Amino acid sequence: MQGLIDYEAAIHLWKVDTFDFVVCLSAYIGVVFGSVEIGLVLAVAISVIKVLLFVARPRTFVQGNLPNSMVYRNVE
Repeated sequence: MQGLIDYEAAIHLWKVDTFDFVVCLSAYIGVVFGSVEIGLVLAVAISVIKVLLFVARPRTFVQGNLPNSMVYRNVE
């Protein structure tokens, strides 16, 4: 089972994007306790849920005009 996952890449995912780490971990668990197809379906399903969550809640910023210019910057 040691060659099934790259631990350094998984730790890097944890540091960069925790949600991607959850996708990686769910795929690993699906493969270990089920089959390759189950792991793939779990990873794809969680990735689709991630995309839907980010589309449903987009980031918004309040921008203001800098004095004496046509440049807008983030107010916060």
